[in-house]
Amino acid sequence: MAEIIQHMNTDHKDVLILLAREFARIEAQEAAMTAVDRLGFQVRLKTQDDVPGARIAFLREVSNPAEARKVLMEMVQQARQRWASVYFSSDPSDRDPIPSLLVARTYPRWL
Repeated sequence: MAEIIQHMNTDHKDVLILLAREFARIEAQEAAMTAVDRLGFQVRLKTQDDVPGARIAFLREVSNPAEARKVLMEMVQQARQRWASVYFSSDPSDRDPIPSLLVARTYPRWL
């Protein structure tokens, strides 16, 4: 699954930041996937104060890179939907601050 790590770190750093925010509850400015296995993946994060690592579990166990890709895409979709529903909530107290990288190149600015 090394190709997943290379692909995510090359093309989807913003997605890793989003996944860290949603599934690890860590606000990061930078993220890099360092390992992936059948149950999830490790990320190294750069926050304002620290450089922590985090383990993010997949939604379900995977057995090959194609399944890992599918689950990662589901996790991204879930994170984006949750972010949009919280940000566009009519109750301002529900809103999280918007990290600037969440409106990056991989999806529309309005989502």
